[in-house]
Amino acid sequence: MTTLASSGKTLAARLLGAFVVWQLIFIPTANLLDFFPHRVLSTDEVTDFREQPADSLPTSPVVNALAGVTDRWAQATGQYQMWWLFAPSFPPQATFATTELRWDDRPSVKLHSRFEPANPQHYCRLPGSNDRLFQYEVHLGLGLVYWDAAAAGPEEAAWREHFRTLVARQSKSMRAYLRWRLAEYQAAHPSEPLPREVILSMRIYRTPGAGEVSPLAVVEQPVARWFPSSAGSADLLPIEAYDPFAKTWVRESFSPQHDLVSHAPVVGEKDSRPLSRYIADRSGP
Repeated sequence: MTTLASSGKTLAARLLGAFVVWQLIFIPTANLLDFFPHRVLSTDEVTDFREQPADSLPTSPVVNALAGVTDRWAQATGQYQMWWLFAPSFPPQATFATTELRWDDRPSVKLHSRFEPANPQHYCRLPGSNDRLFQYEVHLGLGLVYWDAAAAGPEEAAWREHFRTLVARQSKSMRAYLRWRLAEYQAAHPSEPLPREVILSMRIYRTPGAGEVSPLAVVEQPVARWFPSSAGSADLLPIEAYDPFAKTWVRESFSPQHDLVSHAPVVGEKDSRPLSRYIADRSGP
């Protein structure tokens, strides 16, 4: 028994040592490899990476092979690093998903995100287990951190395409989110009839500049609309996209999965237009 116990402790110690050594190799290697773009921009409806498509860049096969190992380990163990959250640029606005329920014979109801503070100038958000929901909601309006209706004119075509492509690409995840919010409301209000339409909007707060004191006016931007009682069409997407320039809704037909920036304009390093900034901020290490 003593020999078996000793052997078990020795094996556990060796495994722990191997894990520590691997982590000491993995952490610096994974961070260094991020200087060499090697991933595709997106893997599913709500997963995006900050870099150019791998097949458009002359990445070394060695980099691809090493990154394949580190990326899989990072994703499997929850160690994927997103340093662009902090540098080199910071989003000029914050967005929060809002669901609006509309009926024909009664006032509409708005369901705000649980992450939107009641007072954005004075609040404290304690750590919790809702990070997955937070990331889900953020991706529903990805790119709108740079949306400014008053300044969007020079990029009207690109912004129109961005809104339509965002909805076309994430139609399933957007409808699932709206259906979930509606189910929550119905559970709390079982006597309420089914709303005629459910609208996904993003509430946008501008980030004050250094030393600036402002009332932080909120802009509510519609993104998508779903009709819960409609059977829909096999040839059309289940939700509609909002055109912020025509101020109308657009129904898209089914097509291969869209890439979020596939129709974005080619931008230069010094291009400071809002949508171009968003595209540039998602490119590079």
